[in-house]
Amino acid sequence: GGAGLSKVNFYEQWYVTSSFEGTDAIIAGWTLHPNNNFGTGTMSCDGTGYWTFPSTGYYKIDIKWDWNNGNSNTTQSRWVEGYMQTRISSSNTLVQYAYNQIINGSGTDYSSAFSTYIYDVTDTSTHLFFFGTQAAANMRTTGTISGTTATFLRLGDT
Repeated sequence: GGAGLSKVNFYEQWYVTSSFEGTDAIIAGWTLHPNNNFGTGTMSCDGTGYWTFPSTGYYKIDIKWDWNNGNSNTTQSRWVEGYMQTRISSSNTLVQYAYNQIINGSGTDYSSAFSTYIYDVTDTSTHLFFFGTQAAANMRTTGTISGTTATFLRLGDT
């Protein structure tokens, strides 16, 4: 590695397993992908959507959001966004947005977005992370292995 970064030694991919629906929600209900992981320790997501890290270090966090408005939703949503937030000692800080547009036609309309962030985790007990979604009208995602996914890659020591 260079510039003080050690060899990458941790990678995990997670996917949403329980559908969520609403206009503003923290995403909870994640499952570890069965094949795309290596390293010591594991990420952990509590029942409210807050992630904890297995060790200190710099983490590259990627998320791919997949949304749909559902067949029964006839209200147009001119925008939908995903967001990433850090939580350090009970203080939330918005660090990244990803926007997309979804216009209601007949039937289900779909939208996706991607975002990435590098987080310096200096204390695993105080440095948490969470993902959320907001929309102008009701949005949902389906819990599948190919839907909304999050990837955590430890880049090196802090």
